Amino acid sequence: MFGRLERFLVLIAGYTFGSARENSHWADPYSLWSQAARVRPSCWQAHYNAGLALIDMKRFPEAREALERASAVAPTEPWIFDALGRVFAATGDRQSAIANFRRSIDLDPDMFESLNNLGTVYFDSGNYQQAEALFASALKLRPQAIAARYNLGLCHSREGRSAESIGELKTVVEARPADALAHFELGLAYEKAGQLAEALTALERGLMLASSQEMSKRISEELEHARALRSHSAN
Repeated sequence: MFGRLERFLVLIAGYTFGSARENSHWADPYSLWSQAARVRPSCWQAHYNAGLALIDMKRFPEAREALERASAVAPTEPWIFDALGRVFAATGDRQSAIANFRRSIDLDPDMFESLNNLGTVYFDSGNYQQAEALFASALKLRPQAIAARYNLGLCHSREGRSAESIGELKTVVEARPADALAHFELGLAYEKAGQLAEALTALERGLMLASSQEMSKRISEELEHARALRSHSAN
């Protein structure tokens, strides 16, 4: 590893520097893959993996450059365009995100990740009908995908289809019993359906599991609202 041993002979000092310089390329995934891309610029995987590492580091302009280099080498590789879609979504360029996710799906209609990611873009823009269709398509490919099922449950909830939302979200909390946000959303769906006892149970569970003060506050406020509704309905 970089600087792991101190050398005491002048003759060996050159080797020490050379080893440290070479190992510096392996200090993190980006260093590894960017070096690989420099050595083999025709290897799309090197550019692609460098782009993924930059996404993880939130260095989105550089990630875009790396991924565009990958796409120039491999224009029919759907994973590249899925990653580009994530870059554009992260930087607020919704239309470019949509275009890249769609290109990924056009190249491979079974691209679960792009279906789910494109659905998320539409969901965030309030187009719940389009988002629902994409999440449903993703679930046909992977019925056990809890993230896509959660997203579908949110679509139903936002569309006022509480019964369908409850069905999806119950499956989610059964699979992820420690997911505070899923319990919170299930509580909201129960509340919209007028099932206040169930709503209180779900919200109380979510509050117990909340991992941040912000989440605790949000759930507490909704819990107070649900309790008030139940008290009012009992009178």
